Order: sequence, then structure tokens, then C-alpha cells
Amino acid sequence: MVACVLVAGCGFGVPASTAVVDADIDAPPPPIDAFVRDVPPRLIPGGGIADAPLAHVLNVYAIDSVTRLPIMDASVTIGAISGMTDATGLFVARGEAVTGKATIAITKEGYRAEIWIGVAGANATLPLKPQPLAGVPRADLSGVFSNFNSNLPPLGGGHLRSGSVTYSQLDGAPDGANGINSMGSNRCQSGSCAFSIATRVGTVALLGATFDVDTKNTQDPNDDTSVVQTYSYRTGITVVDGVALNNQNLTQIAPSQLVDVTTTFGTLAPGTTVAVGVVAIDLPTEGTLYLSDNAEMNTPTIKAPPLSLFAGSSYRVLGFAGVNGGFSLLFRRGFTASPFNLGTWLPTPTLVSATRAGASWTAPTGATFSGVLYSRPFVADLVQVLSFDGTTTFTLPPAITLPTASFDVSAIAFRAGYDFSDFSFAEDAALYDATSSSSGVAVP
Repeated sequence: MVACVLVAGCGFGVPASTAVVDADIDAPPPPIDAFVRDVPPRLIPGGGIADAPLAHVLNVYAIDSVTRLPIMDASVTIGAISGMTDATGLFVARGEAVTGKATIAITKEGYRAEIWIGVAGANATLPLKPQPLAGVPRADLSGVFSNFNSNLPPLGGGHLRSGSVTYSQLDGAPDGANGINSMGSNRCQSGSCAFSIATRVGTVALLGATFDVDTKNTQDPNDDTSVVQTYSYRTGITVVDGVALNNQNLTQIAPSQLVDVTTTFGTLAPGTTVAVGVVAIDLPTEGTLYLSDNAEMNTPTIKAPPLSLFAGSSYRVLGFAGVNGGFSLLFRRGFTASPFNLGTWLPTPTLVSATRAGASWTAPTGATFSGVLYSRPFVADLVQVLSFDGTTTFTLPPAITLPTASFDVSAIAFRAGYDFSDFSFAEDAALYDATSSSSGVAVP
């Protein structure tokens, strides 16, 4: 009858027709599986962690970081548990040891290996980067600069006019989508400056810069200097993989419409040797258009298109600094007026040790997660390790095989407003604002 007293005491009430019999008291306890937090598996866009706490069941998806499609037959190791992903890219780990936080290692031939330390959610999606990076969805867009030789200051002797076109970048885009190379066809000089540019898919905008190039009356292009005369643009382009679009002509912005914008570089990371700020315009739907002129510490003011040309837009600045052989990179968004203060930069991490067996590092002040990158520069990335719980040392699991040739190891750090119990690299991209890296150390 103890059960009846407990229920009544909790205020739930017991219907008059309910009777508690001896069998209720003597019934065996429920199986242990009844206490397992069996969370349904779900893909997290672009990769991430969700559904904390972790309690005996961990659903792990492997996806391609370019196509974001599931990867079948990837090898997954979680402590003493290992297995392969199925046709949906899923591996499910169950066990009493899969509790609190877990370390996940995933390998697949043709991809960079991934190790995540401090996974505290019941669902994790790890994006694997193809090696080499290839097959990025794209299409070719072509057009001309309207008024390429009109409404602009005249050229002096030994000068020529050239144009260069870029496409809008997208926060949280798949790997490679923001770095498609047009092999120089996005540059032009004569006539109406006809161009062709390969872009990512989705909703895209184009930005053309028109330059006054001083050739110094030499054939050697290495001594040329350029000054931006104005910009031209086109917005609202829908790009489908493999479908070329012609007549994507650019509208010129009159030089008199350009406005002065100034970048102040804030608190630089210790050891900074050089810093630049790349000003950009964030558009509501098409992404971010980066300008062709950089703000530098000794020349912080540049010309930029006014926000009035793009409804709902704002400025952002991408800051890049060389630091002690490494680098510090930051994003500042949401500016509607100059000056643009870049605030506090993220110092570089310190690589304490690196061997074929593992590595340790010291995360910089302000970093919210960190790790290391094993790579063969200009050849391939090998292993990326990310730590979400402050751990700064690891041992490579036997499942990861490194090449016999030498490679580099660098420490990496990130600053982002993620909730590490529930975040998505794709959906929460705007919460990421800085990264830094130490210089690479060669491991024979």
C-alpha cells in the first residue's frame, strides 16, 4: 500500500476504481533500458551537437562537408565502442560508458579524419572534408560592366582600366562554396569588360570593381599599382548547379555616390605583425559582398558603396592579422555607419607538443573551443581535432593512420557564442566571430 500513499501524497489523485493489489508491490523492477535516455537520431545542419544530456545512447551522423549528404561505411570510434555508419550515415552507440561526455573519432577513405572531444549531446553530426576538395556545386555566370568606360575619371599616360568580379559569400556555406576559382575569367580590360565567373549555387549577388592601373610603362605586371575607381553590382541571381547564366550585366555606381568608411583595428593580438580589414556589405538574402579595397592600419579609410543602394543591408569587416608566424581572423557584423571598430582580436593558441601519437596545446584567452590540425601543406588535410569542453591534450586512436611522409601540426582556436549542448555550424554561423592558428610544426 506504500505506492498508494506516495501517489496520493504527491497530489495526483487516484480514481475510485483504481485498486492497488499485492502483485503491484511484488512486481520485478523495470529493465535497465527503461532508464536510458533513448533520443531519436537526427541530422544537424552543417554539423553540430544537440539533445543534451548524453545518457547511454549517442547517435552519430557522418556527412560530406561539401554536399552535406550522408557518408556510408565511415568508421566510428567512441571509447571502446566502434562500428560503421549505415546508408543514412548513422551509427548508434549504446552503453553505460556513453554518458556525460564522449570523444568521437570518424575516418573514411578520401576524407579528413575528425575527432571531437567533449560531446555532451545525444545527437552529433560530424562533417568530413573531402581530400582533395572537389565537386563543389557551381555554375558559370557571364556579362559585362555597364558604362565601363563612362562616367569615370580619365586615365593618365601608361594607365589602363581593368575590372574584376566576385560573388557573394555565405556564412555557414558548405566547404569550398565560398572559394570557387574562375581561373582569371572574372577579370577583364577592354571594351565593355566582358567577364565570366564561377559561383556557388543558391541566391547570389555579383560585385565588380573598376580599377585605374598604373603600368609604370613596363611589361612586367609585378610593378603595377591599382586604384579602385568605382563598383558595379547585380543582385537577386538564382544559381542552379551546372546551369550557366548569360547577360548578368552589372550596374555601375557613380564614383560620386561612394562614401568614406573607416576601420579602427581595436585591441590586436600580442605579436601581431600586420593587420588589414576587408570591408563588405551584408545583403538580406544573397550573402556578403566583399570590397576589393582593404583598410590598413596606416590607411584605414577607403571608398565603399552606400547602404542605401541595398535595402536592409549593413557593413561587416573581415579582419586578418599575421601573428607570430600564425594568424588571427575575425568578423564584425552589423555596422550601419563608420567607423568600424574591430574590438578585441583572438590571440593565437600555443602548440605545446605534437607527435604521431597525439598532441597538446594551450588555448588562448577568449577562445570558446580549440584543437589541432594535422596537414600536409598544399597537399591534404589529415586530421582535425576539436575540443568543446576545455580539454587540451589527446591521443590519436588506432583507427587513424598517418602517412609515412612528414606533416605539419598547428593549434587552432575559435570564438563563438555556441551553446555546446545544442548548436549547428550552418544555422548558428552568425554566432562565430573569430579564429586563430599557431604556426605549423613539422613532424617527421
